[in-house]
Amino acid sequence: MPYLVQQSFTARYCPLVEQVPNFASVRCGIGPSTSLYQYHLSIGDKLPERIVQQSPHKALPDFLHSVGSWIVSQAFKDVAEQVGQSANEFLPIPVFDRKGVPAAQNYYFLDVREIKQAIDFDASSGQWEEHHGSRVFTPLPGFGPGFGFDLAIDVEKVEGVHIWREPEHMQFDFFFSDKLVAAIKKAKLKDLRYTKLRVLET
Repeated sequence: MPYLVQQSFTARYCPLVEQVPNFASVRCGIGPSTSLYQYHLSIGDKLPERIVQQSPHKALPDFLHSVGSWIVSQAFKDVAEQVGQSANEFLPIPVFDRKGVPAAQNYYFLDVREIKQAIDFDASSGQWEEHHGSRVFTPLPGFGPGFGFDLAIDVEKVEGVHIWREPEHMQFDFFFSDKLVAAIKKAKLKDLRYTKLRVLET
C-alpha cells in the first residue's frame, strides 16, 4: 500500500538551515511556498551552492527541510537506488555546520521528476485552497498535517514507481511505495511521517 510521506516537525529532526546564496533560512518547512522542480525548470543550474546549519544540532537527520524541496542524506539515496528510484534525480549539495565543517555524510536535493496523476481527489477527503497562486489540497479543518487526509489512489498508475509527486501541488509532500517505506524503516532512517493511502477498488 503506497504512502503519503511528510517530513517530521519534531525539534530533534528539524535543524535550522540556511541556503546560500540568496535563499532564506528555513526550519520545519517554513519558507516560500514553491518547489524544487520549479527552481530547476525555471532557472536551470541556479540552485543553492551550499547548505549551512544554523542550529546547535550535534547530528543532522537524514531528511532536512529546505526552501524548495527535500534535502536527503547519502543513506537515503542508497536505499532509494537499491529499491529503484527511476526518473528522479539526486542533486549534490554541500552541507556544513556553523563552524564550516562538512557534514558527516553527503546530502542531495531530491528532485522528484516522476509525476503520476494517481490520486483520485474526488474520492478523497480534504479540501482545495489557494496558496500563493497555486491550488493546494489540504486536510479538513481542525486537522494537522497528515491527519484528516483520506487519499484514494489508483495503484495501477504507479506500478513499479517508488517515489513520485502529483501534478496537483500538495505542499512539500511526496508519495513513496510500500517497498521503499519498508526499506527506509529497515535502514532506520529518521524521521518521516507516513499516511497510508486508500486503494480504489477496480
